[in-house]
Amino acid sequence: PVTVFIQFLFIAFVGIALVSTVASLACRKLNGKLSQNLALVIPARFGIWLTLGVLPLGVLVFLVGQTLYGTKYDFAGALALIAPLAVVGLFALFAYRQNFNLVVGGFGVLATLAFAMPFVHLFDLLARPEMWPYIHPLVPDIYNIQALCRLLIFIAGSLLVTGGALLFIYFVWPERKLPADDPWLRNIALGLTLAGAVALPVLVVWDAAILPFGARSTGNLRFVFFLIALSWAVGSVALGMLLNQSRRRVLLVALLAFVTLGGELTRQLVVRDTAIGDKLALQRLDAEAYLATLREKQEARYAANAPVDPAMGGKVYAEKCASCHAFDVKVVGPPHREVLPKYKDDVKKLVEFILNPVKVDPAYPAMPKLGLTRREAQAVAGYMFDKYGEQRK
Repeated sequence: PVTVFIQFLFIAFVGIALVSTVASLACRKLNGKLSQNLALVIPARFGIWLTLGVLPLGVLVFLVGQTLYGTKYDFAGALALIAPLAVVGLFALFAYRQNFNLVVGGFGVLATLAFAMPFVHLFDLLARPEMWPYIHPLVPDIYNIQALCRLLIFIAGSLLVTGGALLFIYFVWPERKLPADDPWLRNIALGLTLAGAVALPVLVVWDAAILPFGARSTGNLRFVFFLIALSWAVGSVALGMLLNQSRRRVLLVALLAFVTLGGELTRQLVVRDTAIGDKLALQRLDAEAYLATLREKQEARYAANAPVDPAMGGKVYAEKCASCHAFDVKVVGPPHREVLPKYKDDVKKLVEFILNPVKVDPAYPAMPKLGLTRREAQAVAGYMFDKYGEQRK
């Protein structure tokens, strides 16, 4: 949920900033006031751009690193490498809203698109773990149609939420609401929303159809049908408003546009979790095995350098061993007077058996692993040899 929310904030903000700038640049010569209104759907306030643009990107880098923690694939590092490109692009788009300079706005659009292509490819690659050893996350795979589809989904979603943002900011929000109806602005907003609502379900179905086998799931299919229905609802209402030149249901269209983008990002998260769930589980098992080995080596060093408490052996033996063993009679396991002579006072050999027991005599059940530390096993082994030596006298 946290990843989806942060990704939603970042992608929605970048998409709105990108599409509104392109629309503003396209209308510069036709209508200067309309061009400014299109761009200023996101105000030229540095705090807003920092909070909704730059900070979510930093959090995404951290979350990607946490998701793949314990693996050798540095996707977080790859995302951090392209992050400066996004910061430069967003800063240029922010500067355009202050001076409305054509060159600054065009540079911001190009820089943001240059970031969007490897960004989309990287997140698509997260759903293809079989390709991780062979493809660098920052080198686009020109044969990967899925990455192209995801880029088109990003553009369609950006059109959708930009239209929704324009409708909400200028026709609903009291502080920014236009004093008089602007049919040009309303029609552009509804047109963007309609274009995104028509394109998105087609692209989502295409994306689901070409998913790798390991990324497919019934959860993904449910989201596909949900997004088709949601897009149809948004598109139908937007088309009706365009044809009737109506301002009714503006808030409904704006909300549905943002919910649709959130649904698509959730679907992509389901795809990624399905694809990499097993791989991450195996990677974490390897990490846990490595930590267990490291812990055992540390205990061995500690046990070799620290004296063993003589009283510890008897205490641990009484708690862990006495229910199955005795020195002179058979209980569950064999009596120690029959077993200890085989070790010939080799304490280390007995310690290793206590830590990792194996079945030796078919007449007795296998000894379970007791979960003792090496220091405890040394104390028990020493106690057993001492006790056996006293009984032999």
